[in-house]
Amino acid sequence: MRGFYKAVSDKDVGVFKCPNYAGKKIPAKYELVEEFFVDNSGLGTEEELALTAEMFLEKVKKGLYYAITAEGQFQVYVGAFRKKEGVK
Repeated sequence: MRGFYKAVSDKDVGVFKCPNYAGKKIPAKYELVEEFFVDNSGLGTEEELALTAEMFLEKVKKGLYYAITAEGQFQVYVGAFRKKEGVK
């Protein structure tokens, strides 16, 4: 299974390549910091519950790890994770 995508800068567009862990166990050495509900159709608007791609990018922070944690037909949940302290 692929690892997480680690953001190299705030608003890192590479986060759109994050792996999909939906339905799979998240590795124990990571802890969830925040989870985002994001439109993945490209057709979402700012008025909808799901964040647009641009809105999501505003929340991406350097040094955190990202992965899809759940997926629906038009939206995904993307988790922001960090490694647990003391774990290599």
